[in-house]
Order: sequence, then structure tokens, then C-alpha cells
Amino acid sequence: VMSRGGEIYVLDMGKPISILELAKNMIKLYGLEPEKDIKITYSGVRQGEKFAEELINSDEKLIPTDFPSIFVTRNKSKENREEIQNLL
Repeated sequence: VMSRGGEIYVLDMGKPISILELAKNMIKLYGLEPEKDIKITYSGVRQGEKFAEELINSDEKLIPTDFPSIFVTRNKSKENREEIQNLL
């Protein structure tokens, strides 16, 4: 059990991959050739769609856990408050 209550955990998901490359690789896994056997259709960006997902913001940092691919987020300002409180 890792949680003490209120933590937000983030997974290390590895390097980002292109949706186009993912589609091409899936087609090839079935022994077919992209654009020859299966056409790839581009639907465009939909309203509100994101190009990238921000997992944490600039006020947070990732703290390693006992598990290599799992991190817990920590608010930098909260950490500074705790340091100041410990000094008092």
C-alpha cells in the first residue's frame, strides 16, 4: 500500500509515439501494407482536442516511489511551507 491519503500518482508511460506511426504498425502487424492495403484517413483536429497532455504543472514536481514507473506529485509551494514550518 502506497497511499497515505490525498496523493496523486503519475505513471511513467515512456516516450510519446505518433498516432500515425501506431496506425502503420498495427496495419503491418496484420501482414498488410499501409496506404496500399488499408488507407489511413486523417479526420483533423476536433474542437477541444489536445495535441499533448500535461501530466503535471510548473508548481508540481514528481517524487519517485518504491516502484520505478510510479511517481507521486508534490506541490512545490506546499513543500516550501513544510520546510519553513520545520524551521520554526
